[in-house]
Amino acid sequence: VKQLEALATPALLLICLFQALPYFFFVHPYIQLIVSTCCTVFVGCVRSVSQTESEAMSSKDAYMFPVIGSGVLFSLYVLIKYVSKDYLNILLGLYFFAIGVAVVHGATQPVLKDLLPKSLS
Repeated sequence: VKQLEALATPALLLICLFQALPYFFFVHPYIQLIVSTCCTVFVGCVRSVSQTESEAMSSKDAYMFPVIGSGVLFSLYVLIKYVSKDYLNILLGLYFFAIGVAVVHGATQPVLKDLLPKSLS
């Protein structure tokens, strides 16, 4: 497992490289898709194996899942039906920006933790 954890950082860097490389050189979309997907799945598998805590879903959570899902879908319907398109675009833009910041932070945290000194991480 330690050997695989050592490969996770280069895999994350490879993902970043294949996201930036098309801005400078032509990279066939299928090659970019296959490399990014394989590296993402590899990093996810390594992280899931290295976690010591495991979470289980209770039966109450399983029963509440369709109720919460229905509530979310209904609220999205009401939002799309009654809110102006301009406000909806602003709201969705802010939402995806916040989710993107959280994802980038979560993805780069293990890499930066290994690369930066203890005082900065």
